[in-house]
Amino acid sequence: MRSMAQFCIKDIHDAAPSETAPENPMTGQIWIDISVSPPVAKVWNGTEWETQNESAKLRETIEALLTKQTELRNRLAELDAYSGAENDSISALNDRMELIERDIRELAELVAANDVTGVEEAVAAIRGTGMNEITNSSGLIGLTGWTATGNVLVDRSMETRLNTASGSCFKLGANMALSKRLTGLIPNAQYALAFRLRRTSQGSVTIGLFAGGNPAARIDGLKADIWNNVEYVFEDAPDGTIEILVETASGDVYVGDFVLTIGNRPRAWTPHPLETYSDCRRIDDTGITLSSGNERSVSITHSRISVASGTVEGFSADAAGVRVQNAAVSGTVTHGKLMVVPCDPASGGADIYLLD
Repeated sequence: MRSMAQFCIKDIHDAAPSETAPENPMTGQIWIDISVSPPVAKVWNGTEWETQNESAKLRETIEALLTKQTELRNRLAELDAYSGAENDSISALNDRMELIERDIRELAELVAANDVTGVEEAVAAIRGTGMNEITNSSGLIGLTGWTATGNVLVDRSMETRLNTASGSCFKLGANMALSKRLTGLIPNAQYALAFRLRRTSQGSVTIGLFAGGNPAARIDGLKADIWNNVEYVFEDAPDGTIEILVETASGDVYVGDFVLTIGNRPRAWTPHPLETYSDCRRIDDTGITLSSGNERSVSITHSRISVASGTVEGFSADAAGVRVQNAAVSGTVTHGKLMVVPCDPASGGADIYLLD
């Protein structure tokens, strides 16, 4: 699947000379009335055509319209640039999905042949490349997949960004808990766990590790005010489950960059294979988010596409229609198999159609 975007811009504020007023005018639209001599310039003020004979006022109106046009062109140029990055992300995701589909086909053949040993060996080989078994392993999509007690937060402060590979971590205050239970692991195989943790001088924290529902280790006594590298090797996962439990008694605790891989060698943090995170893009089960690093971003979810500058959306499209801030679409726009049709009245937005 590849996503491409192209936009056609028609300036609805071009002065239109005619003997009769334009139909369905937009606020600010200019009309040159040539039914009189000399011709008269008029502007639609929302309720009626207002004569504009004062050159200074006319220039002011034109300048305002040109500013709006420039803003719209800039927003669409940004969207076009982001669409290129989006295509790169989707291409990388497609490559990864092709590898996963190949592995699944091979596993399906082994299952069909009732080759249980072959299935176990194939799964072990796939995971043996250093695949992180933990999804959302550092809070990059909030607390999704984790169980929290108390007001556990996600921290992306400069301190965290400089000291974690993911640039993110979980923040626990006093008397809070955070846990995650992993299932579907290979029984009787070794697993290496690694993560980073920092506690304040008043912070008190205990990490409980469980395999097959039984206690495997209890970690505490970590140094204060520094980032600790914590590592542990599970000798086996009897029923294919491992659980991580972080509990605090006082102070603040920061913990993240969890990575669990098969084998006995702890590894550096990488996201789960179906997740992609970088300074300018994020791909996971919630959707795709692309950022330019200057508070401008594009978000693509299962039901919505939007372009924003900070917290203000300049463009969005979903089941309700298409919305562009300080701009409008005049007439039907068709590009490839995508057709945008403005509603009547225009205030109703626009409908999007995928053509056969």
